[in-house]
Amino acid sequence: MKQLETNDWLVLNNIIYKIYTTEDFDIMRHVLLEQLKMVLDFDSADFFLANRDGIPGLVNPVT
Repeated sequence: MKQLETNDWLVLNNIIYKIYTTEDFDIMRHVLLEQLKMVLDFDSADFFLANRDGIPGLVNPVT
């Protein structure tokens, strides 16, 4: 398992700050995925929300 470096912690702190200060939820989800690339190695990611109308499923993707 990778140990987090000082820079990784700074990036994580910045991500948390952006989560709490970005007013538009969809923009926040997009920024979160972009900034996670700085800490985690991945090729692609999707951020879905749970469906709230009683039908099981995922909705409103951000990629």
